Amino acid sequence: PAITPAARRVYNLLKNEPPSHEGLHMQNISVKLGMSTTEVMKAGDELIQLGLIYSTVDELTWAILEY
Repeated sequence: PAITPAARRVYNLLKNEPPSHEGLHMQNISVKLGMSTTEVMKAGDELIQLGLIYSTVDELTWAILEY
């Protein structure tokens, strides 16, 4: 599926992080990518809608869905 550049950046970051069941919090993603939390939230929502990532310990902590 076509995804926005912001969503692709978030996805790639999550994909390249060391594997963890907890994933990464939205704030950490924002800092690591130098993106605003608003941009990261929008990108995360998009990726969740597409079924590419999921929430872990809370709605703002995401991990990649491995198939």
